[in-house]
Amino acid sequence: MLLPLLRTRAPQLLALRRLAPAAAPAAAVRAFVAAPRLLQAVADEAVPAAAVAPGAAVVHKKPRAARKPSAAASGTAAKKAPRAGTKAAAAAQLRSDRAAARAQKAQDKEKAAKEKAKEKAAKAKAREQQKKEAARAKQERTKAAEQRKAARARPWERRDEAGKLIPLPSETKPVKVLPYALFVGEQAKLPEILEDPSVYITKPDGSRARSLTAIARHLSAKWKASEQLQQSYKERAQAALPEYERKLEAWQRSLTPDDVARQHLYALAQRRAGKTKRQTQTVRGSAQPKKPYTAFFLFLRQHRAQAGEMKVVDSARQAGEQWRAMSEADKAPFAKEAEELREQYVRDMAAYKRNAEAQS
Repeated sequence: MLLPLLRTRAPQLLALRRLAPAAAPAAAVRAFVAAPRLLQAVADEAVPAAAVAPGAAVVHKKPRAARKPSAAASGTAAKKAPRAGTKAAAAAQLRSDRAAARAQKAQDKEKAAKEKAKEKAAKAKAREQQKKEAARAKQERTKAAEQRKAARARPWERRDEAGKLIPLPSETKPVKVLPYALFVGEQAKLPEILEDPSVYITKPDGSRARSLTAIARHLSAKWKASEQLQQSYKERAQAALPEYERKLEAWQRSLTPDDVARQHLYALAQRRAGKTKRQTQTVRGSAQPKKPYTAFFLFLRQHRAQAGEMKVVDSARQAGEQWRAMSEADKAPFAKEAEELREQYVRDMAAYKRNAEAQS
């Protein structure tokens, strides 16, 4: 049995002898028999084709993969196949789940970013709105402060519901027609006056306008030269006097206590500013009670009645000297009358204010 095996493995033995020449033949045979597959592998790699003897039969062992599996191996493989498919499916499902989780995470992140951007935009819009409201409130406060400041600086000013400035009583007071004013008003419309360059003035902005003062100065010579002209205008002014008195009475009836107070405040401010007498005039309503006389003025009125043709200035100086020389007992009747007049004025003024408030 050993001889046929040695014959069939002669090339491998030769290769083994060349690899280990010092080894004993018996040991080589035992190694070959014990590990034929190892020797086959060594021979396949170490013995070249030219080293094989001509005519020798070389038997190559089939690789393990080409061998037919046994029944036990087939059963084990059959059992492992479903298990491998389950693992593959589980791995694929795991990969799919991870991919879905990553996609969901990315989607959630994008949604969170959009929500954050939306919230940031809403906060920015709210801040902008707050800034606008703060600016509007500041503007209203500034406007109110300016109005209060203007009211303190000009306490005589009043405004209607539309915010329009209400004119002072002196601005709506009827104007009495004077002869010379009537003459100048008519003569100023004549072509020779309109074309005269001497009646024009130059304004600060460079424009030219007619000056009523220059026109009056220009017409003064003509007015003084004709007595007949003056008389004609005096008659016309006298004819217009009843209409003026009627308008003046209606204007006085329309005055309220607030109008009178406003005009007094304005006149006081103009006097302090050194304005002219015309700008510092006060007004009084027709129904408004007059202020009562003091004790001295009651004495002065009595003294004027006894002075006769004495001048007003001389009469006032003499009354003052007599008043300072009088005793308290002599002044007592005048002081008592003045106190009674003052009390009556207080009652009349209260009734006047109540009526004015009821009418308004």
